[in-house]
Amino acid sequence: MPLLPLTRLGPYEVVSSAGAGGMGEVYRAVDTRLGRHVAIKVLPASTASSPEWRQRLDREARAVSSLSHPNICALYDIGHQDGIDFLVMEFLEGETLAARLARGPLPVDQALKTGIEIADALQGAHRKGIVHRDLKPSNVMLTRTGARLLDFGLAKPLAPAVRGAGGGETVSGALTAAGTLLGTFQYMSPEQVEGREADARSDVFALGAVLHEMLTGRRAFDGETPASVIAAILERDPPAVSSLQPLSPSALDDIVRGCLSKDADERWQTAHDVKLQLQSLRARAENTADATVTPRRNLREAIAWGVALTSLVAAIAFGLTRGRDATRAANPVLRASLLPPAGHSFVPNDFAISPDGRRVAFVAAGVDGVPTLWVQVLDSSQAVEVTGTMGAASPFWSPDSRWVAFFTSRKLMKVEPGGTGVQTILDISPGPRNGAWSARDVIVFTGNVLGPLLSVPAAGGAATPVTSVPANVTGEAHRFPEFLRDGKRFLYVASWTNQQRGGVYLASLDGGAPELVSSEIRGRVLLANDHLLFMQGGTLMAQAFDSTSGRLTGVPRAILRNDVVLDWRFGDLPLTASQSGMLVFQSRLAYNTQLVSYDRSGHEQGIVGSPGFSAPALSPDGRRVAVAFDQTGSGQQNLWIHDLQRNISTQLTTTGMDTAHNWSPDGKWILFSSIRNQNGIYRRLADGSGTEETIMESPAHLLVNAYAPDSRDMLYMDFRSGQAEVRRHDFKTKKDEPAEGGAEASYSHDGKWIASVGPPSWALTVRPTTGNGRVPISDGSGGQPRWRGDGKEIFYIAPDKKLMAVQFAMKNGTLEPGPPRALFQTRIVRPTFVLFQYDVTADGQRFLINSLPREDAAAPLTLLSNWTQVANR
Repeated sequence: MPLLPLTRLGPYEVVSSAGAGGMGEVYRAVDTRLGRHVAIKVLPASTASSPEWRQRLDREARAVSSLSHPNICALYDIGHQDGIDFLVMEFLEGETLAARLARGPLPVDQALKTGIEIADALQGAHRKGIVHRDLKPSNVMLTRTGARLLDFGLAKPLAPAVRGAGGGETVSGALTAAGTLLGTFQYMSPEQVEGREADARSDVFALGAVLHEMLTGRRAFDGETPASVIAAILERDPPAVSSLQPLSPSALDDIVRGCLSKDADERWQTAHDVKLQLQSLRARAENTADATVTPRRNLREAIAWGVALTSLVAAIAFGLTRGRDATRAANPVLRASLLPPAGHSFVPNDFAISPDGRRVAFVAAGVDGVPTLWVQVLDSSQAVEVTGTMGAASPFWSPDSRWVAFFTSRKLMKVEPGGTGVQTILDISPGPRNGAWSARDVIVFTGNVLGPLLSVPAAGGAATPVTSVPANVTGEAHRFPEFLRDGKRFLYVASWTNQQRGGVYLASLDGGAPELVSSEIRGRVLLANDHLLFMQGGTLMAQAFDSTSGRLTGVPRAILRNDVVLDWRFGDLPLTASQSGMLVFQSRLAYNTQLVSYDRSGHEQGIVGSPGFSAPALSPDGRRVAVAFDQTGSGQQNLWIHDLQRNISTQLTTTGMDTAHNWSPDGKWILFSSIRNQNGIYRRLADGSGTEETIMESPAHLLVNAYAPDSRDMLYMDFRSGQAEVRRHDFKTKKDEPAEGGAEASYSHDGKWIASVGPPSWALTVRPTTGNGRVPISDGSGGQPRWRGDGKEIFYIAPDKKLMAVQFAMKNGTLEPGPPRALFQTRIVRPTFVLFQYDVTADGQRFLINSLPREDAAAPLTLLSNWTQVANR
């Protein structure tokens, strides 16, 4: 039986479960004598009475107690009480390497650092005569102070050689039944899977498998069955690291290959050998980069702490003006990080590098959640905030790198950094934006969620359509303009439409019919260095583009695999490129949101599930949460169910791009939206049994908002009319009718009221399900309304990302709202146009919020130099 909170084992009081594995259950506890948190490991109930398993726990205690190493989890105590054998160990804050690898491979510098630490830990154990025998990502914890090696439950002493009477060599027997394999198949050495004795070189083999997975995001040996995995270990070599990660140093291939030799005599003979090789490679990388970095910036510190390599970036950017061959020789492909200003965090997807590669404009928010525009010169360590830019979003540069244009909720504006101040170009209506500035001093931008692109003179004036949407096409949106060098022609993306019209088009400011460039590319494209950059699955691709003919040429080449954060909402791409060969992007390896639990006063209660979980929807009983999750970074966001009590996640769907979801009132069904050949709304049982049911499909987006409390109907957002519209669909009669204009609708607990946001002010209102009359709730714009379980309170997100609450009183059948009041400042990914990125428990006391990293550890932007070397290979 699992240990419950407040259970006492000697002086240790259990707080909560911290996870479970094959070798034991782990709990977070408090040492009541010292007041410190510890981890308690007990045997699973199914094995607690087994003498063999109790011996293993004792063996782990003996092994760890003999080790004192900064990269090995420390043992504090061992005990037995009420039939429970337990170990008391250091409690480590962080995540396992396995959880981190679920988001994709590590950057090379982080993989080298972690590999060195694991190798050092293994060598420390080997020096004490202990072989781990179960090295794998789930047995490595990543903490603020480095990697820590866990779980010595299968550890054994190095076998002493004993000469027998016949002159042969015998070894001490393993603590296992005859013929039993101990360990995890994918990381076992050939001698282990053949049942032979494991020694230190077996751990070296496992280290090689872990290094391969850290660098590529893929297991070195895998298969559908244990037999196929064993066959791979015995007979096949994994792909070279460089074949899966083109930007990795080729020397890593030799290091990993030296660990994974089938013959133990041909491997690196000690973990210390591997550590020395990794340290040497890391030092060579640093020395290469140090040649271009001014003395005031130390690259070793940058690798360890992820600080911005501004001097390095500047040297690269300015050096790229030399000839291609000279550049290739002098400027290798290098990766660096750019941190936000102190006390701030980057607003996702709101950054742009200047065409000359010298400056980056970005939007950052402080602790108050208010976004403003900043500009940083890349040979400076300080960013400068641009005054008068509150609410800034979607910056883009003029082609001469002099001006930055940006949007606020109701204006298109421009500023010359260091110049005369902010100027208004155009008054606009609220909506998502993106723009491009041509050499003719004309700006083309997205006019609304749906519809054509608009153009306006950069000096100001009236906006006019520059593309057209056929009258018989519903739900089509034109987005992401990108000008060619002539300043006349531009690329754009047609999306949210039928499959026949979607793709990348080439149009002209002079008019004429647009030309289809590619029907295969559906998201944003960038044009830089005579290449189109676009996403294909989870891979950033580059393909040569002939600006004269307006045609793609050659074959697309992979630049980054499973690395760039994806944005399903509008097909956007958090990446910007200069003409000097520099990319700036949000890396999912360093920049990822996570679900955080908060109490009503804003105190963090812990992280829920894996990083990358989004769109949380709590089950009616509050025990489970449905989330959208792209486990591998491949662009395939699916629906998962996370059990909050057991901390277990289960994938529910595997087809399409799943975007919105809601529970049935009885908690048995999940209603969800998915982008497939068409856009649709589907339903299936939450336990994964049975087959899914198609509710409706359409060429335009259909986004689930709410399941009716009586289970009769649903509210969903429909874009078939050309604007966002909330509609009601009856499951039984199939009757489908407008509920109201707007977005982000939700039912009250009794189904009598609907909350939503909508035009003209995009304020939050509540209205009766039947009848007329709107009750304004927010004193300005607000989004993502969620009801308390009894309907007496509603929550929403304000433009500055504060979580707001409004209490209700009922008088004469009418809701009378109280004044809005702020509960706390959130780090929610966005306040609007993201559907629902938080949920609240029925009692209104606990919130799950899709949160950006903390401001004191804010995620950086990633810079990649000279990427064209990869594209031109």
